[in-house]
Amino acid sequence: MATIEPYETKKGRRYRVRYTKPDRKPTDRRGFRTKREAQVFLNTVEVSKLEGNYVDPTKGKITVGELGAHWLKTVSVKPSSKIVYETALRVHIYPEFGALAVNRVHRSQVRNWVSALSEKRKARTVRRAHYVLQAVMQLAVDDHLISRNPASGIKNLPTLSHRKNVYLTYEQVEKVAQAADEHHLRQQRGRYGFVIYVAAYMGLRWNEIATLTPDDVDLKSRRVKVRAEVSKNGRERSVGYPKFMHDQFRALTLKAEPDGLLIPDLAEPKNQESWFLSVRKKAGLAEGFVFHDLRHSAASFAVSAGASVKVVQNMLGHSSAAMTLDVYSDLFDTDVDDVAERMDRARKQIMGKTWAENDSAADGE
Repeated sequence: MATIEPYETKKGRRYRVRYTKPDRKPTDRRGFRTKREAQVFLNTVEVSKLEGNYVDPTKGKITVGELGAHWLKTVSVKPSSKIVYETALRVHIYPEFGALAVNRVHRSQVRNWVSALSEKRKARTVRRAHYVLQAVMQLAVDDHLISRNPASGIKNLPTLSHRKNVYLTYEQVEKVAQAADEHHLRQQRGRYGFVIYVAAYMGLRWNEIATLTPDDVDLKSRRVKVRAEVSKNGRERSVGYPKFMHDQFRALTLKAEPDGLLIPDLAEPKNQESWFLSVRKKAGLAEGFVFHDLRHSAASFAVSAGASVKVVQNMLGHSSAAMTLDVYSDLFDTDVDDVAERMDRARKQIMGKTWAENDSAADGE
């Protein structure tokens, strides 16, 4: 039978709750300042036992850091995503919650953490860090270490602002490529100028470029295979490349190890940030421009060259044509006017020809 007992400490009277767990083993919880607090806790325990939701307080002593490491090992995501999650844990979550037991993390703490992080980090970074914390704490809930997820239902997450796509011109892409090659000469790394071309003219993502192998390049058809395991939508795709890139692809293919990467220097994901910052500055691009934005230029070049929505979808590896239209609606909006003008010209040409034929027939009569 459960009991509530007072006991004395240096700080005054405290209350202890003695009760039995669902497995009928006795346990207790102490430290309540008032008998009412102790009674509320006991009532909660009894209700949770009846509903089958009882959580043993002693099991929640595992720290967020320990559980986070376990979660990271077991989460099923691509290697590139796992690196992003590891960074969120190490840089944003562990400094605040790492040493805390999971049952000591409260919603108010999470709210305060989100507010503080939002003052110095971008909205996307904050939301990603919160997503990881929520996933780790949900694992604690699923393992019956805690009864509720303190990271769920947080209302003060920053709102993502929709950035307008930035499209580079051919001249700007060339300038970025030259800046990247100059960086390569200083750092003794791969030909990053060519990496710029692959992103800006083929639309490949960083991890898709970094994991290319010689076997992925078909020099005869001038096409590159993006394997399903590295593609964001989980589907293999084949992307063509312009003729001016052929010699470089051939040189890299011949130079690479048979079982190695086409451009080994890109294997370390941190390179993406470490070198592109200086390249961007040297090329005179806006501060917010990131490597991924080069894909937008690839879409722009393709559309201006007459590519359909389906062609652009395949090139960029979008899951659907609807997604391509949603992301690049501004590019395809101009097609509406172009199509209308072409229809008008075609009609005039056909109808004008018909009228001329009719006039000739009338004259013959």
